[in-house]
Amino acid sequence: MAKLHLEPWLGRTLLASLLPRERYGLELVDRTEIAWRHDNPGQGALDEGSVYASLRGLEHRGLLVGKWVKVGVDRPRRRYYALTPRGQRVADRQLAAAPGVSRVIGGVRP
Repeated sequence: MAKLHLEPWLGRTLLASLLPRERYGLELVDRTEIAWRHDNPGQGALDEGSVYASLRGLEHRGLLVGKWVKVGVDRPRRRYYALTPRGQRVADRQLAAAPGVSRVIGGVRP
């Protein structure tokens, strides 16, 4: 899949994944991989680095915010991501135009 096509798909999928609640990075990677396999059968695995790069880009654009959270003793911190109010509006508009996205990632949408 060409990069120009991957970036909008990936951003839309990540925003939809964050609609119900905040999630940590690896959880978003896993959910995005499921959606990728559904939408792109036979295309191979989605590069994990692409997911993290897209998260940084969405954060830079003010659509989501990330924070580091300590999850336990002797465990590495996790970076959690949540939609900003602007990100919420964008995600809602995108899902209204492509409602199938939410079914694939397991979000509950009307």
